[in-house]
Amino acid sequence: MAISNNQTTMLGDIARLLGGAGLTQAIAIGSMPILSRMFAPEAFGLAAFFIAVVTICASVVCLRYEFAIVLPEKESDAVNIACLSGVCAVVVSLILFGLVLAFGPLLEEDARLRKVAPFLVWIPVVTLLIGLIQIFNKWNARLNRFTRQSVTMVGQRLTSALGSIAAGVAGFTTGGALILMQITSSGVGALLSASLAAPSLCAGIGRRVTWRRMWSLAVQYRKLPIFNSWSGLMNTASVNLPPLMLAILFSPSIAGLYALGYRVVARPSQVVGGAVNQVFFRRAVDSKRDGTLGVLADKTFYYLTLLVGFPFLFLCITGPALFEIVFGGQWREAGFYVQILSPWLFCVFLGTPLSNLNIILEVQGIGLLVNALLLLTRAGSLMVGAWLGDPVVALILFSGSGVLVWGYYIKFLMKKSGVPAGRLLKRISIGILLALASLTPLAGCSIGGWLNAYTFLPLLVLCGASYVGLVCRISPELGEKVRDVIQKIRRKEPCSS
Repeated sequence: MAISNNQTTMLGDIARLLGGAGLTQAIAIGSMPILSRMFAPEAFGLAAFFIAVVTICASVVCLRYEFAIVLPEKESDAVNIACLSGVCAVVVSLILFGLVLAFGPLLEEDARLRKVAPFLVWIPVVTLLIGLIQIFNKWNARLNRFTRQSVTMVGQRLTSALGSIAAGVAGFTTGGALILMQITSSGVGALLSASLAAPSLCAGIGRRVTWRRMWSLAVQYRKLPIFNSWSGLMNTASVNLPPLMLAILFSPSIAGLYALGYRVVARPSQVVGGAVNQVFFRRAVDSKRDGTLGVLADKTFYYLTLLVGFPFLFLCITGPALFEIVFGGQWREAGFYVQILSPWLFCVFLGTPLSNLNIILEVQGIGLLVNALLLLTRAGSLMVGAWLGDPVVALILFSGSGVLVWGYYIKFLMKKSGVPAGRLLKRISIGILLALASLTPLAGCSIGGWLNAYTFLPLLVLCGASYVGLVCRISPELGEKVRDVIQKIRRKEPCSS
């Protein structure tokens, strides 16, 4: 079965981003077994608290206008929107700085989180840097220059990983050292993204950007700050609630166990999903104009289910044993947390690349409603767990509520795009059944108690190879792409797009 040019181009663009994403996560995961033996769970928990606050703030620092950069047909309008996004980022960061000065001292009254207080002043700075990265990334997405985003991701992760290891070797094994590395990596990411995207962006700023046109476009895309910004804020807040609330309601150590598990599992998923998101969003804009949005959405969802089935079922089977083998005995509980969170992360991975359909379909209101529901149910879940004094109950309720709400949201967006619910269930069933078939040997060894540091890797390679073979058989498009990549590697040639 031949692949159409549109499909080939999309797979190629995703491959470019996944190349950088794969290297990024290889660096991150490769450094974690070292860092987990240098830094205690409390240090990870304090760093996770800081990162969660920054992530929440950065989700709306541009008021979501950066998403509009890829929408207009005229390049002059795209340049004006990019500048509008930059202005919003500066203004929001200044407001955030004022809030930190006003309310930051209150954190010093909490003995458990007092060590984070000296770093609060950096929150507006890091938020602004991430906002600039988002603007440059969307500009590169408009130009289909996805390799540039990969360079930025790798630079950030390499700086964070090597800096954290260096700090640990030097004896600085506190949460503050990890926070400083996050600040540094954000600066490096901003410099890299600016150096790669700024030349093409700045070429049109001097003669095309006007305050009047920026205001006109701000009004034209007003649904982004009115609906999508609140939706994004609530979604990001709900995702980042656990490290915040676990640190406050239980302890930084509990938050650290969650943070390491979430970082190892969810971060790679977010990067991969984000790579698909960047490409899908750009293609979906064109597909809506052509009347083929449903076909694109269905094909993308199919690729996602094939990509996600194996890793998440693998985590459900091996969570605690995996974390004990890789990160050390003190992190076994983190693996148990990952088992609990896997169903939710499965839904998040499927839904994240598709969530921006609400912008394309102009149904931002439902996105706002869904994210409000996510925030309320998750906050309630964690508070019930805290009331019962059991973080496991808190995470079970957190994960369960996420599955229900994300499931509804995915169904709504796909139906609105023209993909029926029955087709979604069929796609998911195929992914899960293929994963079950390929993971049978590993599951048997886990049940029989034969899973250890010596048998783990060979079993993973065997099951992974089996899964890839099954996917290639059931999906000729992906199989052809995999064979193309293998042939190019053998000939030491760059992969075609």
